[in-house]
Amino acid sequence: MKQSGIGAKKDRRTYAVLYVTTIRFVWENRRKSINGKGAEDDMAAKIDKKNCTGCGKCVEVCPVAAIKVEKEKAVVGSDCVECGACVGECPSGAISIPR
Repeated sequence: MKQSGIGAKKDRRTYAVLYVTTIRFVWENRRKSINGKGAEDDMAAKIDKKNCTGCGKCVEVCPVAAIKVEKEKAVVGSDCVECGACVGECPSGAISIPR
C-alpha cells in the first residue's frame, strides 16, 4: 500500500536526515583517517572565483547544504562531504574536488 499525505512526508524527511547524517559521519571519519586531524580544508570542493557566476545551481544540488552564495560567488563550508554533485551541476566548470 502506497503511503501518501503527512505520514509520507514525515517518512521522507526522516530518511533524508538519516542519509545526510550517515554521509557526514562516514566522511568525517575518512578525513580523520587520511590526514590524522580531520581538516576540512584538505578535502572540501574548491571553487575558482574567477569562473564562478554565482548562479546557485550548486547550492540547489548539495545534499548537505554545504554551499552558499555570498557576494555573487559560491562558497563551500566545512560540511562538504566531497560527493561531487556540485561539480557536475556547475555550468561554468568553476568547482573541482582536489585529490
